[in-house]
Amino acid sequence: MDKKNKELERKFFDRLSEDIQKVELPEASDSYTKSAYRILGDLHGKRVLDMGCGNGKNTYTMAAKASSVFGIDISLGTLKRAKTFKEDRKNVSFLEMDTESMGFKEGVFDLIFGSYILHHVDIISGLKEVYRVLKKGGIGVFIENFAFNPIIIFFRRYFTGRFGIPRYGTVSEHPLTHRDLMVAESLFYRIEIRNPDLNFMKLLDRQIFKYRYPTISSLCNIFDSWIYYSFRGLRKFSYTQILLLQK
Repeated sequence: MDKKNKELERKFFDRLSEDIQKVELPEASDSYTKSAYRILGDLHGKRVLDMGCGNGKNTYTMAAKASSVFGIDISLGTLKRAKTFKEDRKNVSFLEMDTESMGFKEGVFDLIFGSYILHHVDIISGLKEVYRVLKKGGIGVFIENFAFNPIIIFFRRYFTGRFGIPRYGTVSEHPLTHRDLMVAESLFYRIEIRNPDLNFMKLLDRQIFKYRYPTISSLCNIFDSWIYYSFRGLRKFSYTQILLLQK
């Protein structure tokens, strides 16, 4: 990613750090994070990287069990937010760092976790860095947005940022595509996509209603759950999915 777009990303997340809840799903329904933790497995004795750590919520959660956790982010605003948590853990370190050019030695991490980070970086540079800093056999688990649903991509392209519908993101980011997965396949020994939930109508709730109406939120959750359990073949069209990479 060029310097101009990196600066746009930095400024976007600096602004976001001032109102971090604006684009987050309600924590109670965050089945993706819970599933990602299950995939990461036992953290005891492990050295973990939280890539694009944001406000540090996941960094501290993992540090409760891991040997050490490094949280890195390009945004000083979010890192300042992370450091204000009322936690006193000596095994946590926060660093301002470009995820496309990380200042770590090769093969230093057992596990890498990322929450909505890969689609904000140059995918080739980002995945090469993930591969480089992972130990052999180590895994990376990333909660990501995917471009597999043509309906979502159509509305994202032609409606977000217009007609009063907010655009949560920058012009340089993009949901992961099949081509991006081909890059991952060329690097890693194993890749998998997991679907612990379906994120479709919940996007409507976020973009149009902004989670302001509990009844609508409930109906959107019910519809997504019905699709998820009734039509297994449609799970791959969820906007949000989990990408597992093993070196």
